[in-house]
Amino acid sequence: MRLNAFLSSPSSQWIVLGTIWAVLTAILGTNLLYMRQQVVRSEQGRLAEQARIVDVNMQRQLIAVNAGLQSVLRDLSYFETAARYRELDRRLQALSDTMVGIRTLSVLDSAGTVLSSNRANLIGGNFADREYVRSAMLEPSADKLYLSAPFKTVLDVYSMNLFRVSVTPQGQLHRIVSATLDPEFFEVLLSSVRYADDVRVAVAHEKGLLAIHVPPRPELLGYDLDKPGSFFRRHKDSAESSSFFEGRIAATGEIAWMAQRTIHVESLNMTNSMAVALARDPAKALDSWQGMALVGFIAWLTGSFAASIVLLFNQRHQARVRQLVAEKEALRLQVEADIRQLAFYDSLTELPNRRLLMDRLQQLQAASVRHGRCSALLFLDLDGFKNVNDTYGHDTGDQLLIEVAKRLRSNIRNEDTVARLGGDEFVVVLSELGDDPADAEQKAVAIAGKFLAVLSEAYLLGTLRCHCSASIGISVFGHQQESHEDILKRADQAMYVAKQGGRNTVTSFVAAHDAHP
Repeated sequence: MRLNAFLSSPSSQWIVLGTIWAVLTAILGTNLLYMRQQVVRSEQGRLAEQARIVDVNMQRQLIAVNAGLQSVLRDLSYFETAARYRELDRRLQALSDTMVGIRTLSVLDSAGTVLSSNRANLIGGNFADREYVRSAMLEPSADKLYLSAPFKTVLDVYSMNLFRVSVTPQGQLHRIVSATLDPEFFEVLLSSVRYADDVRVAVAHEKGLLAIHVPPRPELLGYDLDKPGSFFRRHKDSAESSSFFEGRIAATGEIAWMAQRTIHVESLNMTNSMAVALARDPAKALDSWQGMALVGFIAWLTGSFAASIVLLFNQRHQARVRQLVAEKEALRLQVEADIRQLAFYDSLTELPNRRLLMDRLQQLQAASVRHGRCSALLFLDLDGFKNVNDTYGHDTGDQLLIEVAKRLRSNIRNEDTVARLGGDEFVVVLSELGDDPADAEQKAVAIAGKFLAVLSEAYLLGTLRCHCSASIGISVFGHQQESHEDILKRADQAMYVAKQGGRNTVTSFVAAHDAHP
């Protein structure tokens, strides 16, 4: 009776209604705050993960470029002894063709003059005024991988140089081998991690100079980010490999969430590091949450229907969040797959490139030695390919290379590998041919003969019918410990003997060595 009397009072009804509204408001407000925190945490994690993806792939690129620079330094004495600089030009061109992310490869003397380059217009030019050349002159060290600050190249684009040096016995600078990073390649990499239109990605040098910005902001390139209170300075001062900050960007004045990550490969003994930053506008990132708040306010006004509306909204929202997460995950996996494809496969023939080949060769060498089984590497160079290019054009030459790749791929076992080193050079790795090196060599020679027959068959390239043979060098390995570089070098030497012997022939390293002791 008392309860009925209480509920029948208008003032009591307002109290009950106000209490219900207060409870619903508290529940709704708490739920909205929680969802906002979820969005914030999700965005922080997403930005940090995309920064990690850039870090991993740029580290791989740094390692690959360092390997290329070291290979040029190792072979430099061969080219310089006989002043074979034009041969060195071609070597640099081949390396730049196979190393994605590299625009220019050059060899400079101690005075900063370009002795050799894959770009003919640079040869003879002097770059002693460049900061990276001056740093090499001041502190030359053969043990370091130098990373220059961003600078505007002769092509009027901002880039950075990776370079190594050789020194004289007295410790003086002798040669500089320099690789200029291709900003267009890195713009593709950075664009791949932008999961929303308002996401901005930038790469800066350790000294704070901005080198790359996606989407393009030419006016910011070369801007000094290392200023008191800036996100860059706070990240640098934290001494952490990754960081996350919210606030105003010093360079643009924009409010943003920013994840930063230091890019540095300890094993390369780099003189400087880089930093990648991904930023997003918090207001745009919270667009979906603001929509939820509006729906929640409408739900609050509906009074007695609030619980049903909130429940339905939450159910639909959770399904929407799961769908968005699944779509973003699928996009991330696709991006990573695309990046792996670019990093390890030749874009023209879709064969493994030099990097993937050397990794597989190293693994097979170790397995062959461990199991006592011999394997073989076949180094193929097409005969007369330059004539096809010069006569019919590069498009026809590319079609021919694609057809050669198809024929090689269709004539190997599943456990074997065929790769393209660059230009018209291919490598086939035949795994575990036998216990005896001589027997393995005979099998490899027989297989190479089949390759010669297949490659010598006529090619129908559109309306053009042409022929192209190959010269093959063979190197047997697995019966002793040795480096994969030596295996490849032996096969390369044998291939040159085959070329000198009349072409369209097969020569093993043992036969080549016996013929040219």
